[in-house]
Amino acid sequence: MVNPVVAVWLGWQFKAEAVTARTVAAATVIVAAVVLISLQKSPPAAGKNAA
Repeated sequence: MVNPVVAVWLGWQFKAEAVTARTVAAATVIVAAVVLISLQKSPPAAGKNAA
C-alpha cells in the first residue's frame, strides 16, 4: 500500500532526488486512492446465495 511513499523516500535518501510539493501531492493522491479502494466492500459473488 505504501510502495510509492517508500520509493520516494528511497530516491530521496540514496539518490538525493528532490521531493517537491508536486511529488508529495501525487503520493497523497495515490495513497488516498488505495485507502478508498481498500475500504470498499466487495459485492457478493454471483453464484453465492442463489435460490
